[in-house]
Amino acid sequence: MTRPGGRGEDEGDDGWDEFGVEGEVRDAAEQEDEGDPPFAVWPENTRAVDLFLACRTQWRVGAMGGVFGLDYPGVDVVMNMNRVRNRRRTFSDLQVMEAAALPILNEPKE
Repeated sequence: MTRPGGRGEDEGDDGWDEFGVEGEVRDAAEQEDEGDPPFAVWPENTRAVDLFLACRTQWRVGAMGGVFGLDYPGVDVVMNMNRVRNRRRTFSDLQVMEAAALPILNEPKE
C-alpha cells in the first residue's frame, strides 16, 4: 500500500505496526496483496482501511448470496483483538467503506 506524501512498501513501512495487526491476520492480508496493484491511502484513513481489510471475513451473507453488511459483533472482536484506539471514529469510517462496498459486492455476476 502506498500513502500520499508518506512512505511506501519499498521503504519498509507497511502500516501494520501502527495498527497493531499481528499473526495470521497480517500474514493472510499480505498474501492477498501480492498480486494487487498499489493504491494510495491518506495517512488519516490508514487505521480505518486496515480495519476494513482485517474484517474481510465478517460479512453477513443471505441464503441467496446477497451481502447485507458487516457483522458488527464480529467487527467488535476484530477491533478488540487489534487494540483499535479512537473506536468511535474508526467504526464510523468503517461504515462509510461498508456502504460503498455493498453495491459492488451485490453486483450481478456475469
